Amino acid sequence: MEHQTAQLSIWLPVDWDVLDLSTGDLQAIFARLEQTNPNLARIIGGPEHLQGTLFWGVRQTPLDATFADNLNIRRTPLNGQPLSSMAEVVDPVVAQYRELGFTVTAADTSLIIGGHMAAQIVYSFPFYLLDGKQTSVEGRQYLIATPTDLWILSYSASPDTVAALTPVFERSAQSFKAR
Repeated sequence: MEHQTAQLSIWLPVDWDVLDLSTGDLQAIFARLEQTNPNLARIIGGPEHLQGTLFWGVRQTPLDATFADNLNIRRTPLNGQPLSSMAEVVDPVVAQYRELGFTVTAADTSLIIGGHMAAQIVYSFPFYLLDGKQTSVEGRQYLIATPTDLWILSYSASPDTVAALTPVFERSAQSFKAR
């Protein structure tokens, strides 16, 4: 299903719910989210963590699920400084992720998405379940450099769903269009 906002369009499977965060009161949006998808609300943490996010998609999961597979999209203006290569961005991000304790398993700076230079970073990070047990979450982040902005698409999945969702994430990222 295609989802469109004033700033972007992207395809996600029909069993994903979306939040267009580009307009509206983040407090009210988060309060609704706590009622409709407490798993995602727990992952996000609070309305202050929605700041700077334009779009959030979440795969529908049972209320007792330990993790909600999701996508968040952010945009960073390039302020008139277009990138000459994706390595300019990816190398420092990978270094920062490693400092934060993420395990980076792959980085590819040769992608093209929507006619723009793009990159992918594959990583995992620790995640604590409600019962206090630790697991890891798998992430795939796509960075897309348009002439004016760097778009960051961050997909996250639990270890038991990542294999099935990896091709979904790839197709979804390839469908992304900045408006």
